[in-house]
Amino acid sequence: MKYVVYDGILRLTETFYIRSSNRAFRYGDGLFETIHYHKGKLLFWKDHYERLTKGMAALSFSRMSFPTSVELEAQIIDLLVKNRVFNDGRVRLSIFRRGDGFYKPNNLSASWLIEVEPLETRGFPWHEEGLHIGLYKKLQKHYTPLSPYKTISSNASILASIFAKEARHHDALMLNGENLFIESTSSNLFWIKDRVIFTPAVSSGCVDGVMRKQIIEIAKEMNRSVVETKGATQKELLESEEIFLTNVISGIKWVLAIQNKRFYTRLTKTIHENLAKKIIS
Repeated sequence: MKYVVYDGILRLTETFYIRSSNRAFRYGDGLFETIHYHKGKLLFWKDHYERLTKGMAALSFSRMSFPTSVELEAQIIDLLVKNRVFNDGRVRLSIFRRGDGFYKPNNLSASWLIEVEPLETRGFPWHEEGLHIGLYKKLQKHYTPLSPYKTISSNASILASIFAKEARHHDALMLNGENLFIESTSSNLFWIKDRVIFTPAVSSGCVDGVMRKQIIEIAKEMNRSVVETKGATQKELLESEEIFLTNVISGIKWVLAIQNKRFYTRLTKTIHENLAKKIIS
């Protein structure tokens, strides 16, 4: 049997349901976090909880009755144990507004749903095969006070994922309102030129990624220059030497090709090695 946690209460997955009046279903009124469980701990939990609470504030959620960092972490760990996830696991923490109402909610407090599943990989392994990625240009992702957070209104990522699948790409990069590429469907974007590491700033419209933060810290510890930009033009990407994508589940995924251009992995692999050392320590 599998379980979820809903508002702090353990529920059987097969009997759990959410009402049709739920505001997440009706209006996309919520946000979520995806967390990597590894060797008995939630990786970068402090950063996840901080981003979550900032996102809740941006969406005008009340924090009344919402668990503290320690309480919520304990609920997640208990659920992982209950579902017998003993190695690496993916945790999805969904937050949505309680109560009914139309656009104007009648309640500002938060409900939370915790789901877990095992991962086949351990830690952040290096993938020998790189990604072939496409360039999605139909729907732009503009900067707003909500864009740094993982809201459950994810239409741009959904449509870009469909585009990538139909074009037989592994992933696709998305544009912001200035026609600059800022991230992929589920990852932050980095590129390297002349040994300098570039990444879109959060003000470009990309998600304020937890793994993005780790990679920037690692690069600075390696005494590498990190330049945060407004995003990348197609020309800048095709003229770069290395490109990689980051998220907390996969760590680093290196890009082999965009169109007919092939990329290297020299510095990317070194950054990956330092990331692997960081989670061990």
